Amino acid sequence: MAGSSGRVFATAGHLDGRLQLPACAGELTPFLSPGATVRARTTVGVRCETPAWSIYLPVAVESEASVLVARRPMRRGEVPTGADVDVVRRRVPGLASGYVPDVEKLGLRRLRRPVAAGEALAGDMLESPPLVQRGQRVTAVSRGAGIEVRMDAEAMASAAAGDRLRLRNAATGRMLEGTVQPDGTVAIAP
Repeated sequence: MAGSSGRVFATAGHLDGRLQLPACAGELTPFLSPGATVRARTTVGVRCETPAWSIYLPVAVESEASVLVARRPMRRGEVPTGADVDVVRRRVPGLASGYVPDVEKLGLRRLRRPVAAGEALAGDMLESPPLVQRGQRVTAVSRGAGIEVRMDAEAMASAAAGDRLRLRNAATGRMLEGTVQPDGTVAIAP
């Protein structure tokens, strides 16, 4: 099967030999359970309309696509650059969309964990650098009904853009929680 990021391969596991299903008179229809996502190991349902039955099969999913591969071992916290990686066409577990396809997608993100030489870089191995540091004074912003309230607050942890962050209101000492915005402010829900 072809995808925008490369080819996808799915290998179904074996059925229990004791299972005795009547032959399907029509087409077999595969389906995913509501809310399910495709991972390296996924469960896929197969349904028959006549006679009515459905079963679930374990399926191994792999993708063949161009991904970034580490040229050398790298430590947690390092910021990989183009000199640290090669673009390689490779078969990887799961969908290729979970892997970094080119150097431009690295940005200034750092490694969440150590990476071995030859290992493909998955998007979840990288994190954005903190935009806000623990103890830093930030502006907390609450908006609603055409009103915007701004207050000084202290960050209780380091956080990147998009992360949830606990704050202490500088004037009242009250604890707040919000989401770090790309400009460094913290949006507080009213």
